[in-house]
Amino acid sequence: MWPQTFFIIARSLQVSLEKGIDIADVLAAFNPGQLQRLLNAAQQGQLPAAAQAISPVLSQALTDQQSSTLTYNLDPNQPPDQLNLNQSRERQSPKYIDNVAYQVMVGVNLPGYFVYCNGQDLPIVIPWEYVNYSTNPVPAVDEVVYNDRSAALAQIAANPAAPRAAHAYFQAAGGFTAPTIFSFATAPHIVGMLQDALGRLQTEVQHELTIQALFLAGSVVANFASVAFGRNTGSAKPDPKGPSRPTPPTAGKPGSVGAMRLPKFEVGPVEGAGPGLKPPSPAAGQEAVENSLPVGSQLGPTRRVGVSRETGEIVDFTETGSDTHTLRGVVRQWDQLPPAAQNELVGAGYVTRGGRVVRDIEMVKRTARMNNFRRSVAPEEIRGAPPAEGSNVPGHAESKHGVPPEQQASVLSNLERVLNGVNENGREVDIYCKSVAVNKSNPQELIEMAVITEAGNKGSVITAYPRSASHWEGNVS
Repeated sequence: MWPQTFFIIARSLQVSLEKGIDIADVLAAFNPGQLQRLLNAAQQGQLPAAAQAISPVLSQALTDQQSSTLTYNLDPNQPPDQLNLNQSRERQSPKYIDNVAYQVMVGVNLPGYFVYCNGQDLPIVIPWEYVNYSTNPVPAVDEVVYNDRSAALAQIAANPAAPRAAHAYFQAAGGFTAPTIFSFATAPHIVGMLQDALGRLQTEVQHELTIQALFLAGSVVANFASVAFGRNTGSAKPDPKGPSRPTPPTAGKPGSVGAMRLPKFEVGPVEGAGPGLKPPSPAAGQEAVENSLPVGSQLGPTRRVGVSRETGEIVDFTETGSDTHTLRGVVRQWDQLPPAAQNELVGAGYVTRGGRVVRDIEMVKRTARMNNFRRSVAPEEIRGAPPAEGSNVPGHAESKHGVPPEQQASVLSNLERVLNGVNENGREVDIYCKSVAVNKSNPQELIEMAVITEAGNKGSVITAYPRSASHWEGNVS
């Protein structure tokens, strides 16, 4: 006898059709095997006549299971024994985000999920709260594409017939259209990739990486998404225009290595803002030193640029003071800084691209992390990380484990998986993992590589090693 549960499902679908309710999102929650069982039952007379009328709908849904693009409605002007099938325009549109997404990145250090789409070099960010991993139905209120998500949500709220879990479409970043809620019903490919990314990384955390206090922060590899969803994915493209240098070290505790690397501020002997005089000295010079970055050596060996979040000043440090551990600086307008200095400040998240000082420290951290993940690294930029606090052992980026700078740069620049954690010295680190071709005569031969850097600083490498190497050393050093 046909299971009672499936009979209830079939009957519910038929009632929904009779009432003109869109059931495409309901059917999207079924896998092909479940749809086939329902269809077989309807065609073989195992369901009451009233429910057998859903056969055409199930047959069409099974055919279009992979794309989930059909919306089914019952035209009230049609005879009761006929069904009118209408296609959902947005769900089959080439601009619908679920049809163009090929890779995702997930991580606790990001402001949401990163989704890479065909035709876009940079990812689109989907905030955490936009995603729901439930398989419950999420019907669409209409086929209109609203100007933004707020307008779409307002339409849902204004529709008294809309169920609580309904969605609407809106114009998203990159010219794509998107649903107000991402779920297995509205965006099955994206949500499926996100779920696989989380599962894969959780497995690595639990079984493969011996590192303390490890938190999830990475991406699913492109070919993994391709296998799961039949996508022609390619690979993610980090922003080639990203910051050219790493984000700065923090001051650290007094007397620590971090604190010793940062000089002190000293007021210069000549101040003023009149013609022929130096620009004014900063009102919060020491804070600007502590929030400063080294600028390329071609601009001078001591040059740094920093900001004061308290005053909103941008400070250009160009001189040493009474000793080599003190700096003198002056306040600059944004357009007075050289491009190299501007790039450092923007890349670290200290200022906006328009030159406004960002005063929210958490926003600074998030921006710097994102820029660091996105930027490319050249082999000559890779350096050994300084010793961790309380240690005298520097990072060994110089091929100690047989991973040359060229391979390290490939791992760091072409993201596959990124993990974040704290090593045994208490230092926060980023771990980049990637399969790399090491045999030029056989480019299909890949070896899994891992490069461990200071957190938020791709160019500062603590260690690099083949993950399949026999000299695995346990906890990272």
